[in-house]
Formats: sequence, structure tokens, C-alpha cells
Amino acid sequence: MRTLLILLVLLIFSEDCLSQNILKNNSISIGLSAIGSTNESIPFWLRSNKYGEIPLTSPIGQIQFDLKHNYDSLYNSKEELINSGLGYGLRIIGNNSKENKVKVIECYLSARFKNLESYIGRRKEIFGLVDSVLSSGSYIWSGNAIPIPKFQIGFPKYVSVLGSKNISYKWGISHGFFGTQGKVESFYLHQKFLYAKVRLKPIEFIAGLNHQVQWGGYNIEENIQYPNNFYALFYSILPLKNISKRASETFTTQDALNRVGNQLGTVDLGFNITANQFSLFFYRQSLYEQGGALLRLANIKDGLNGLSVELKEKEKTFSLKKINLEYFFSKNQGKSPILFTKIVAWELENYFIHDLYSKGWTYNDNVIGTPLITNELSTKAYLPNNGLFINNNRISAFHLSALFNYNEHNLLEIKTLFSRNSGILVNRVPILENQTNYIQFSHLIKSKTHFKKTNIIEFSIAFDHGELFANSLGANLSYLKLIL
Repeated sequence: MRTLLILLVLLIFSEDCLSQNILKNNSISIGLSAIGSTNESIPFWLRSNKYGEIPLTSPIGQIQFDLKHNYDSLYNSKEELINSGLGYGLRIIGNNSKENKVKVIECYLSARFKNLESYIGRRKEIFGLVDSVLSSGSYIWSGNAIPIPKFQIGFPKYVSVLGSKNISYKWGISHGFFGTQGKVESFYLHQKFLYAKVRLKPIEFIAGLNHQVQWGGYNIEENIQYPNNFYALFYSILPLKNISKRASETFTTQDALNRVGNQLGTVDLGFNITANQFSLFFYRQSLYEQGGALLRLANIKDGLNGLSVELKEKEKTFSLKKINLEYFFSKNQGKSPILFTKIVAWELENYFIHDLYSKGWTYNDNVIGTPLITNELSTKAYLPNNGLFINNNRISAFHLSALFNYNEHNLLEIKTLFSRNSGILVNRVPILENQTNYIQFSHLIKSKTHFKKTNIIEFSIAFDHGELFANSLGANLSYLKLIL
């Protein structure tokens, strides 16, 4: 960690960075929002994938402030290549609701040296192959929770291999801080990703994986220190099943017998096809927790599957710009036999749930990954969760969304979601009797209008009806003013 911070400082104080005027070329905006619903429950699509900015209950009045400084031009006034650059961002919101709160959503400092970038702080991100505009949410990191403070370094954009324009890759590694969540305080995040792209015109093939670990911390209720030494970090970075005897002496029984902390992620595959009139993007995210089931293809049914089609824009007429169809399934979790055999994997992939970290894959009471997986605060249905925070991770869902132009300054977005929700598994047995399915429909219509270049008005209507969430009709009216 010390070495990474030193590298960030060196980047910041490089000659190119110091030659930039970081007080110029900023973008500043302020915004106001009013959110209400027919009852106290904010509909699913008005609060999901909003980086934890929208509370669960209405009415809400919100004020927003944004300050951004992107990297300066790649060239200086003498047309010389600038090898490095600085960036920073700040987003603050204030909610006037049942709980009046001011939240710092983003606060980061970033530095670039050629293709290498590092940053420290909170920054909005999405991880995994997905349509980031219209998706129901990337499985592992969807922008549903407030960003976790961390230090990250890597190539955030694809970089060519040995000068080849047809083969490229990107990678990143980070160390983050969960702080206190539930009964565990002062625990950490380890995260890394690696993706590669091969272009064979007109098709691009993409493959990669991401890996996340919750590790360390102190259990306040049980007075237990979870491993936070060098061995814990080592076995978080390298998720090995077999742990050395010396290392296991410092671990809890669960860490020593299983894997250190809560390890989870996805293995992703996708391809792009580009034609004159359209582009097509298909993606598949295969899920894993401990990994045993995925390696043996026992939970191969589980995953996020998506298809996006983007059409050539016709800005001055009402036209379809992009359409996205997704199917998400997570009910298997490794409880079925390994593919083509009768052997059952011994590790249950209980998504987003962990015995040591009782709040699971959440941050500040919001699920970090797909909002289709829910916690006990967001649902009306009684979903017994065995004392855990996540109460529903066995889901089958179809999601359809579309984006339209209806003149050169206006966009219209439509979302509709249908899901069957079956609670969680405990010891391979569904915790709901008779494998009950709670049916849920959630819909959204959102318009976005630009006028006089510096003003944006958004109006959204969302509707929930079904058995999982409270039946609710809600609306969000927002005004954004671009100052710089």
C-alpha cells in the first residue's frame, strides 16, 4: 500500500503534471430533485443503480453539487506530447427526507502517466462486461451503492499488445476500506480485474474476469479478530484453497478450512459486431463465490446474459437509438450435479452471503452488485434470511430496456423488469417452503431534455406491482444547471 501511494505522489509531482493549471478546465454543476410516491416506498427503478443517493422512503428533496477536472489535452501549447495528467472529482448531495443526510458520493484525486492511471478516494465505477447505459446492473459492481473508498492502479482503458491494433487488454488492482458494516468493523476490500480484446473485423471478442474479497476486520459482537496480517492479504490476492500450516495458525476456522474472507466475482465473455447501420453487443457474466462450482460447471446455469443493439442515430426524428434485453438467473448456486455427471460440488455458491460478514456484499445498507439481489430493508415480502442481511439471491429475471431520440435535444428511456424471487439457500435447502416464487414487475419511463446548452431537465415515472416490493407509483423531477 505504501509503495502504491508513493507511486501516486510521484505521478502527481511529475514535470508534466506540475505544468498543468489544475484550477482551470473544470466542470461545475448544481442540481435540484423532487421525488415522491403514492406511499412511502420509492419504486425500484427510481432508487436502483443510483450509487446509494436515493433513500428507500419518500418524499425526498435533493440538492446536488458536482466538480470535475478531467485530464488536460494530450498536447501542450507547443504541440508536445504530455505524458501525464491530473484529475479530480467531487460530488455532494443533500437529502431532505425522513432522515436528512449529506453524502459525499465522489471525492477522488487521479493521476495518469501515459496509459497507467492511479486514483485514491471514492469514484463512480461499474465492473464487468455489460451495457452500462441500459442494463439492469452488472452482477458484481453495478453502481447501486455509494462508491467504496480505495486506492486503484492499472490500465482503465484497453491498451494494444506490442503495437498491434487487433489485440488489446486492460487491468487494475485496488485496495479499499469497508470501515464498519454491521457487526464487523475496520475490514478491507481487495479487487482486481483483467480483460482482453481481439478484433477480427467486423467482430471484437472480449474475455476477462474480476475478483473481489472482503477480508480482515474485527467482530464487535463476538470479540473476534479476523485475520488481517500478511498471510490474509496474500491469500486474498491469490485465492488458493490449500493454505500453509503457518498461515492457518493465524486464521479463523472458516478462513483456514475454506478461503480467506468473502471471495466473489465473475468470468465474462462477449463480442461486438459493427455494421454500417447498427452495432450488436452480446455479453455473458458467469458467477462465482468460492469458485468450486464454477470450475466444475455445476452452476453454469447461473449468470447474467445480455444483448444490446445500437442503431445509427437519426437525431431530428423520433427513432430507436438502442435496445437491451437481459436474462438473469441465480437459483442453482452449485446445488445441482456437475455438468454431465451425478457428482454434486461440495461448495455452495451462496451469492453475496457470508457467515463472518453478516451484511454480505453490501455497503452502507445497499447491495454493491446487481440490485436484483435484495436485502431485508428493501422488500415487503417476508423472506426469512437466517439472521443474515441479504434475504433474496435466488432469482430468475427478464429485463427489457430501450433508448429513443425524439429530437436532437431529447431522449426517452423505457425499462421493464419481470422477476421470480425465491429467497436464499441454507445447506442446499431453499429457506422458503415449497420453493415459493414471489412475482414482481417494475417499470420506468424517463425523459431527458437539454435546452440552452447548459440546462437539463429529467422527468421519471416508475411503477412497482407484485409480491416482493410494496405496490407504488412514483416520480422524480430533476433540474441540472451546468455552470462551467
